[in-house]
Amino acid sequence: MKDLTKIISNNSPNLGFQSDIENQSFKKLLILGYAKNIFTKKVFECDAYIFGSSIKTEVEFCSGVQITKSDNLSTLDKTDFIFIDNPSDVNFNIYRYKNPIGIKIKEKLSLLRMNAIEAINFDFIIYDRPISHNFNDILDIKELLSNIDTNCFINIHKSNINLDYLELIFDIDFSGIVVDLDTLNKKDFSNLKKNINNLKEAKEKKDE
Repeated sequence: MKDLTKIISNNSPNLGFQSDIENQSFKKLLILGYAKNIFTKKVFECDAYIFGSSIKTEVEFCSGVQITKSDNLSTLDKTDFIFIDNPSDVNFNIYRYKNPIGIKIKEKLSLLRMNAIEAINFDFIIYDRPISHNFNDILDIKELLSNIDTNCFINIHKSNINLDYLELIFDIDFSGIVVDLDTLNKKDFSNLKKNINNLKEAKEKKDE
């Protein structure tokens, strides 16, 4: 098994407006790649993968699945982690699953719902709402992160694979991004990796 928590352990969100410069220099945006079907080999070099179909045998890279209504602890035996897109799809005792668990956030949550998610102690969340430079969007995210102490990824569309958008994500202190690999070609993914690698330079220049 590959431990997703170790992969993201150095990318915990900073909840304050200011962050430690020395530690910040070691941070990077992680990439979680989603694909409907399981790869026979790594076509795109991601930090971990979320698949839309069951994993029947162990693979050499960190991989998890998006829960479906037909899943149970037995069907998830070969997964390194699981991801909940729709809570209604979970029809087994999730507390008995021993590996990391994540959940998608699709709407602005009430404080009670944030407290409930925090109490379950998810290993990561995926923020699936659009963001902009408008400060209200940033405050909404910071409110979420201040109430749910875990690693937060953001789902991004192919059209947002640009340095400006990724820099905003990086500066807000997301742990990483989720991209739909089924919608990308090799050139798109190469540009994504290039922009992520350039984020350190943009941050370092800002901190000088």
